[in-house]
Amino acid sequence: MAEEISFHNHGSTCYANALLQCLISCKEFVPEFSKCFMNTNSRLCLELQLLLTGLRDDTRNFLRFFSDKMNVFSQNDIAEFFMIVVSLVNEHNQGTLQCKSDSKYPLSKNTLSQNASYIIQTKKMNELWDKWESQNKGCWNRTFFGQMISQITCMSCKEYNQNNEMFNMISIPIPKMENISKIDIWQCLKLAFEDETIEGWKCDHCKDNKISKKSQRLWSSPEILVIQLKRFDHNRSKNNSPVHMPISFTMNRFLLALDDKFTLISVACHIGSLNSGHYYTIRKTGDQWNMYDDDHIYYLGKKPCIEEISRNGYLFFYKLVHS
Repeated sequence: MAEEISFHNHGSTCYANALLQCLISCKEFVPEFSKCFMNTNSRLCLELQLLLTGLRDDTRNFLRFFSDKMNVFSQNDIAEFFMIVVSLVNEHNQGTLQCKSDSKYPLSKNTLSQNASYIIQTKKMNELWDKWESQNKGCWNRTFFGQMISQITCMSCKEYNQNNEMFNMISIPIPKMENISKIDIWQCLKLAFEDETIEGWKCDHCKDNKISKKSQRLWSSPEILVIQLKRFDHNRSKNNSPVHMPISFTMNRFLLALDDKFTLISVACHIGSLNSGHYYTIRKTGDQWNMYDDDHIYYLGKKPCIEEISRNGYLFFYKLVHS
């Protein structure tokens, strides 16, 4: 049974154990997730499959695939490890997944700019996605990757410069507030996506370099939206402010193409400091919520512990809800 899967901690490998529990929740709730285990001779993917199905609880063979990128048996950041795992699994599965033809996203009234040239240009996002996917035929493209638009608008002539990017994780800062008990995801997202005034950017159209506005929005959603709370700063100190992260929410304020709804399926929590901390996971299995702390399992019932998630939550896995 998936809910009974646990992993031994080999000194400082709680970061890997916590991530594996989050990936188990992806496997349970997103059928596309398991395609990386089909028609593949990848030793990495076979090893991952053994762990996620409970046929193996020793993570050391799996971790050795990443030993050239990090010291796998020491303290590591789970968000960085997640990006490395996704990248390497996709690399091991190049060409194993055929591109779909249903990658069309309708335009929305909620766009960065409303001029006709912008609307025409945004229609190219479908072509850009298809081109990227044809060059990166990884099995987890649709599971973890979405599209993001960055735009710099000249405030003198209103012309803009646009970059289209792929993303597989959103990192959101925690605002500084006097009443930390009232911090929620919306304030974090607003701070992450708020328009920024910049100086010194030279407009290609009018050649003015006085003031411009930088805007950033999401264009398309992955099946699993991964959100990292920026609890650690450049000085390696940790922000322990509680942040209310909802069980379900809609991204319509920050997503251009669709009003997508997401529901929480797992959270990797962190306690302690950056150099002396510990990870564990709270995840949904069926209609129950459990806590997985290395090889210990605690049953929470029908609802997760919201206070604990708000206080210790670090990496959140939200599933896209299809209407």
